[in-house]
Amino acid sequence: TLQVVVPPLPEKAIKGSSGLLNKITFSGEDSDFLIKRQHALEIFLVRLSRHPVLCQSYWFHQFLENIGWREAVQRTGYLQKSDMLLKTLSLLSKQKGDQRFHDVREYAEELEAVFKSLLEIREKVNESVKAVYKIHTNYGRVFSEWSEIEDTIGTALQVTGGSMDSYADSVEMYLDEEESRYYMPLKEYLAYCESLRGMVKRHDILEKRLERAESALSTKSETKATVQREGLPSGVEQAGAPPTGTTPTGGGGRFSLRAISNRLRGVDGSYEGRLAVASRELLEAEETVRITQKELQLFTTEALEELKRFHEQKTADFKSILINFIQLQMHVHRKGKDTWERVKQGFSTMQ
Repeated sequence: TLQVVVPPLPEKAIKGSSGLLNKITFSGEDSDFLIKRQHALEIFLVRLSRHPVLCQSYWFHQFLENIGWREAVQRTGYLQKSDMLLKTLSLLSKQKGDQRFHDVREYAEELEAVFKSLLEIREKVNESVKAVYKIHTNYGRVFSEWSEIEDTIGTALQVTGGSMDSYADSVEMYLDEEESRYYMPLKEYLAYCESLRGMVKRHDILEKRLERAESALSTKSETKATVQREGLPSGVEQAGAPPTGTTPTGGGGRFSLRAISNRLRGVDGSYEGRLAVASRELLEAEETVRITQKELQLFTTEALEELKRFHEQKTADFKSILINFIQLQMHVHRKGKDTWERVKQGFSTMQ
């Protein structure tokens, strides 16, 4: 599942709208947060179950069916593998990679900046809106006090005071609705930006592996070419001159320290032996390059298809998010209009 944009797991802490402010460690005592996170977890599970790749994952089904799934995952050593991937990533060369994935990285960074700006604006607007609504409690208090000193218009003033109190209290409903319809979905997609970057990092690692495999292939090719150029076993020189590292013997033979060392280590120091080793290592390097190229090609194909699916999902989600947000604004303003209509009607009855 390396080539997927993994849906982000909901937060275990309460943060400010921008994701950068007012971080509060979740203690398990905030019932409102529990309800909201439960809803977010349900959305998370729905996304996993609808994903064409993740829904078939063995670990996804273990998560749903097996209480001990966490311990089973830890036994696979995935944390150590993740550390190794991060170390590999830190060694990545600066060679230019696939421009398409470079564009995805830039898009994720720009999209993240957009979401953070929207959430920061939302936080500032809500602070102002809440202050405006709450100040209407003063209207309610003043009209109620006024009604106590009036006879003929006292009832109308009392109704007006109650309407102002209700209007001020309605902001809490509005903010809760906005959080579920607008804030939480935006926070989810803010986390999706990190998932996009994670996919690009995994692609970078595969590119680095291919780069290393190709470098090893080049080295093995040069090694074989060097052996072929020598054309003779190591330590043997032209006739009439004692080879380097040998000592003449009384029997007319040659004593070779290199040959003895090779024999003790089980290495065939002959030309044919070294050529066979070089040829075998070259074939292994070529096979490694082919396998790595295939892995990278498969990853790229599936990742690009996954990105297409992600953008389709994002478009559909944001269409729904923005329409819901607009409908909420219309609903809130209709309720505000109804409140002021009641106030107007009350004033109209004054004699």
